[in-house]
Amino acid sequence: MYENKRGIFLGAVSGFALFSMLFCLLAVSQPAWGGKSRGEGYIDGRSLKDFTGVGRIDSMKKDRLVINDTSQTLSPQVKYYIQGRIKTSRSSFKVGTRVGYVTNSKGEIISLWLIRESRR
Repeated sequence: MYENKRGIFLGAVSGFALFSMLFCLLAVSQPAWGGKSRGEGYIDGRSLKDFTGVGRIDSMKKDRLVINDTSQTLSPQVKYYIQGRIKTSRSSFKVGTRVGYVTNSKGEIISLWLIRESRR
């Protein structure tokens, strides 16, 4: 009787340990936001290190922005976000707005992020 309870206990502990190891391996091997390891798909916009660049919008045109006196091209598939990875529309962005952006290999902005001003 004692051997039977001991076997059940060891089986339960072993099963739990294996499940825990599998869970940890899967969690560590999968980057956040859909398995992408870099770029726009990985960030949530809460850290300035997430962005290719940060600045204020000086002017806006249909396919171009000027941010901190530097002209930037918008990708045709550009996405707009606020911090926390919440999608928004282009209308949320105005001249003077503080933004962060991520570019693709062509240097086009693929995501534009509204950065909230911190209150002091």
